[in-house]
Amino acid sequence: MTLDELENHMDRVDVLCRLVLEEPADIAAREQLFNALSATADLFGRLASGNTELSGLIKQADLQAEIARVRIEASRDKPGGHPFAVASIGYAVRELRGTLSSLIATLREEARP
Repeated sequence: MTLDELENHMDRVDVLCRLVLEEPADIAAREQLFNALSATADLFGRLASGNTELSGLIKQADLQAEIARVRIEASRDKPGGHPFAVASIGYAVRELRGTLSSLIATLREEARP
């Protein structure tokens, strides 16, 4: 996978994260984010690096993505989104967005000649 392909995927995840933050009760948006985060977990498995900072960011983003997926899954049986479940998804998504931004910046830096 190229850096451009990874950035495109992360941009899609970021768009879905923002959508869930703006419309937390939107079940379809949460499902789309859940599916995108599942694909992201597969990507993280292929991003192994000798760079300690990058490895740490990958582990952190993977954990945050898993937390968001678990919270989305827990909210599935709540049609409008239980306020606590929606808030907990929002918190996880905000944390993930920050880590993904740092991860992309580190990957760009590492890719420089």
